[in-house]
Amino acid sequence: MEGEYAGRLNAHAWDVVTTDKLVAYAIFRGLGLPYPRILAVYQPYGRTFPGAITIREENELARYLRDGIDFPFFSKPAHGSSGRDSVACVAYDAVSDELVLANGEKAGVDDYVARCYPRRGVFPWEAGFIFQELVRPAPECERAFGTMVPGMRLVVLNRDAKPQLFRAILKIPTGKSMTDNFGAVGERGTIVAELDRQSGVIVRAQQGIAPDMVCLEYHPITGHRLLGFQIPNWERCLSLLDCAVRAFPGVRLQHWDIAVSDVGPVIFEMNTSGGFGLPQIATRRGFCDDEFVGFIDELGGRYPQYQASDEH
Repeated sequence: MEGEYAGRLNAHAWDVVTTDKLVAYAIFRGLGLPYPRILAVYQPYGRTFPGAITIREENELARYLRDGIDFPFFSKPAHGSSGRDSVACVAYDAVSDELVLANGEKAGVDDYVARCYPRRGVFPWEAGFIFQELVRPAPECERAFGTMVPGMRLVVLNRDAKPQLFRAILKIPTGKSMTDNFGAVGERGTIVAELDRQSGVIVRAQQGIAPDMVCLEYHPITGHRLLGFQIPNWERCLSLLDCAVRAFPGVRLQHWDIAVSDVGPVIFEMNTSGGFGLPQIATRRGFCDDEFVGFIDELGGRYPQYQASDEH
């Protein structure tokens, strides 16, 4: 169902500027929107990014990880979702020739490089990995949740006159998780919390999904109270979101991932089909409520292409 709605609401011509992370980051850069600094691009066809190193071969990448990269860093596929193959590294152990991961585990450099293979998708430009600076959490978040940065999933209905924040969720990594991804069945231990859209305050928090879902009042590791926690710089987050949303007028349904970092809100990415499952789990209400249906009816009443059909 979510794919159907994304197809109806989001113009297909805009897909490349949202699914290709390097293109998206280039747009963020041009608009002055904050995003994690890109250190290097590992891509067999030589794709570039301003200020970043381009690496084509495995041996080049191995040398860079041993001698050249700035720690800590975060690596992820240039295409992909769900946090797949994403890894955070904090140091290099020259004695054992291993990378020290953010969750305390280690990985041999050669093994790590082998897992960073230039993924080949449908098109050749979909191959490659991105190496970025590791974003640090805001001090308030680090005290409450730990050292991994929490990320917000902000779902926006992009109206003509004024974009509307439809769902606001906070994803809090726990345990050995190195991303804030909740996973298809909540298996990664990430806490998901519903935020009040006006204030940015946590009003509900949980781990897992039924039948293993557990409601939380306090963080299970730090003991900090979750309910009532205020997202730092919430008004700044909303201002950034409004500016970012308006840069993509052809995308009517937008799912933004924004970090709550020590330098303020930082954009991880925007998705055109971010899934209905996470917002429904976090808020315990269906995605296609009266507000969402009214949005579709509003667009369909003004623009025939948004009416229910196979065309988009």
